[in-house]
Amino acid sequence: MTPWNPTDHVLDTLFHHAEQGDVQTAVSILLVLGEKRKHLMNNTRLNEAVQEQWLLSYLDLLSRFQLWNVASEVIQLSWIDSVHELSQQSTTMHTYCGKCKHALMKHGSYCERCRSRDSSQCSICHLPVKGLYSWCQGCSHGGHLSHMQEWFMKNNVCPTGCGHYCESF
Repeated sequence: MTPWNPTDHVLDTLFHHAEQGDVQTAVSILLVLGEKRKHLMNNTRLNEAVQEQWLLSYLDLLSRFQLWNVASEVIQLSWIDSVHELSQQSTTMHTYCGKCKHALMKHGSYCERCRSRDSSQCSICHLPVKGLYSWCQGCSHGGHLSHMQEWFMKNNVCPTGCGHYCESF
C-alpha cells in the first residue's frame, strides 16, 4: 500500500484560493509550509513566477490597507529574491498632517491646508521636536523617539487620544 501524498490536494487548495482572489490564504499557506514548500515546487503549475505574482498581489493588498508592518514581515520572509529585495528598493516615507491628513510636502512640519504646526510637536510633551522624530503612518501622530518608545512600552493606542491602534515602535 502506498502512503498518501497530500501534494496534489495542497496545490489544488492553493490554486483554488488564488483563483477566488484570496491570495492572502495562498501566501499564508506557503509561508507556513516554510522549507517544505520545496516539495510543491516540483510541480510545473506552481513555478516561481506564479508564487511571485501571489506575493506581489498580497503585498499590494496589504499596502492598500496600510498594513506596513505586515507587508514588511512578508517581504522579509519571502523566499523569492525579487520580492525579498523590495525592502531595499522601495522604502517610501509619507508624512501627513495629524489634524487634517493632508500630505506635508514643501515645509516638512507645516501644513498648508489647515496651517497647523502640530506635526513638529511631540504628542506626549507637546514641545517642538528637534532631532529624531517618530510617527505612525496610520494616524500621522508622533513625537520624540524616546517619548514614543516609552509610551508604547505600556500602551498600544495613540497618545493623542485619536483612538488609532498604532503599530509598536
